Amino acid sequence: LAPFCCTLLICSQHAYALELLKDHLKEGNRALDVGSGTGYLTACMAVMVRHRGIFMFQMSTLLM
Repeated sequence: LAPFCCTLLICSQHAYALELLKDHLKEGNRALDVGSGTGYLTACMAVMVRHRGIFMFQMSTLLM
């Protein structure tokens, strides 16, 4: 493996996480995705809150 790589959860894990958050990800609410990786889950959350109030943070570190 390369010294830098990201992991992507399988689709069922994304669906499970979104199912758990569905009562909180309503229009007008806010969410913070720390370690957002590819941003796929963040994009799904953005759709759920109508593209408002989504903040993501990804810190990339290249290990040599």
